[in-house]
Amino acid sequence: MAFSDFLSRAAAVSAAGLLLVACQTEEAVAPAASPSAQEPAASAEMLAAHIAWLSDDARQGREAGTPGYEAAAEYVATEMEELGLEPAGEDGSWYQQVPLLSVTRDLDAQAMSITRDGETIALDPMADFLIGASANRAAADVTAEAVFVGYGLVAPEFGIDDFEGVDVDGKIVVAFGAIPTGLPSEEAAHYSSSKQAIAEELGAVGYITLSTASYEARRPWDRTIAAAGSPAMTWVDKDGEGFTDTPGLFVTGRLSVQGAETLFEGAEMSFAEIVAAEESGENFAAFELPGTITMAGASTYETVMSPNVAGVIRGADPALADEYVVLTAHLDHTGMNKSDDPDEDVINNGALDNATGIAVMLEEARLFKQAEANGNPPRRSVIFLAVTAEEKGLLGSEYYAFNPTVPLDDIVANVNLDMPIITYDFIDVIAFGADHSSLGETVRRAASSMDVELIPDPIPEMSIFTRSDHYRFVQQGVPSVFLFLGFGNGGEEEFRNFMSTNYHRPGDDISQPLDYDAGAKFATLNYRIAREIADADERPTWNEDDFFGDKFGRD
Repeated sequence: MAFSDFLSRAAAVSAAGLLLVACQTEEAVAPAASPSAQEPAASAEMLAAHIAWLSDDARQGREAGTPGYEAAAEYVATEMEELGLEPAGEDGSWYQQVPLLSVTRDLDAQAMSITRDGETIALDPMADFLIGASANRAAADVTAEAVFVGYGLVAPEFGIDDFEGVDVDGKIVVAFGAIPTGLPSEEAAHYSSSKQAIAEELGAVGYITLSTASYEARRPWDRTIAAAGSPAMTWVDKDGEGFTDTPGLFVTGRLSVQGAETLFEGAEMSFAEIVAAEESGENFAAFELPGTITMAGASTYETVMSPNVAGVIRGADPALADEYVVLTAHLDHTGMNKSDDPDEDVINNGALDNATGIAVMLEEARLFKQAEANGNPPRRSVIFLAVTAEEKGLLGSEYYAFNPTVPLDDIVANVNLDMPIITYDFIDVIAFGADHSSLGETVRRAASSMDVELIPDPIPEMSIFTRSDHYRFVQQGVPSVFLFLGFGNGGEEEFRNFMSTNYHRPGDDISQPLDYDAGAKFATLNYRIAREIADADERPTWNEDDFFGDKFGRD
């Protein structure tokens, strides 16, 4: 669609929304078990309209920093304004501009070699190794001794210290990309994303990731190499530097199986032996690798701007109105694929990931405004935050968490919406993060009120807890929850089919068999959760002795 079509379409959808605020339509989906006869009802029709517009080919996949994303951001801001929200961005606007740093590794500059007994062995780039892009060093190289540390974890809560008995200060850490089995799902996800930070804190200057069968299943070497020339992203801090949580690591990289076999030649265990030990669950101690390793890489940079969009409904209770419940959903997707075939569909429309999440968030905003119009405003203020660059590493939410537009201490909770696969009538949900705080009971009450079961994480190997925007709020000490549709009533088959056929592909469009009634049911459930948080006498609290509360919680 042309930009003029955007304006007319947004106006049409907003007009429908205002009509629904005033009265319920026949298309509205009634809650399964409403706790109040006056509770507003979510609309399948509204969800369908939002999803269709946001995932239309004209948006070209809504990649952060592109005109398609900018149009989507303006659409969301227009919807918020028409619904009667107030701007909650920067300087009284709907937007918080996020400075993104696009980082591209120089494939011709990467090098890695091993020196042992006076002999230097050069490894083959792209076949043996790949050097990581660096957010804070345009060019860097390091020569140092290397230490193998198993999984590379220090987790005293679980009696794990893979660095015991070795000193990695000034050295290169070599570790499996996988994590050990047996850890709780969400704690395991946290540690999976924290390995380089652990090594840096202990003084490492470089980091090498090794592949195992479980790691290869998630991140195949051939796909890693195929994407090696694509840019990575971070955000730019107030000093103008690319943000990284491991500034002390000079160079990082990954080895293929054959590269790892070369690295472990002459070591006290061969690579085949440590892989066999890892796969059988055997324990092994860290050990130094013979010789030294030289790693070098270079990166180029480009800064682009891409906005978060924020609106707020002000709380009505004078004692609680300056506290905020933040509802998040990422607006971006992965853009367009490259192809030499002019007839090939190259647009990754992102209908389920995450036009649906944005649509649910907008529908929740409408439900709050309808309740307000019926004389039932929320006690706390509620911020609706559409974030950019989730697909680049949760960057929009991380930027907001570091630079919130309201005081961080006044944010009492985050409720996140990401990729609800609304292709079936769900009967259960997964609530990532719920069991770490009092939000767990809030979610259980809301789910129970709709005859929806709350189930444990059935896919812990995917580390989903750290792969969506709520995690950036957890890292700032904010109790957070992220609902995902469960595996009952055919849900597992729907999930696995979507992931294998349409996830991050052009097939994620509205030609899929989307169940908009299920989407409305999901919106109602999330509204009940957010509503209870907004109206509760007390703000949510971390559970006593909780892993994330102890690690990130605010005093």
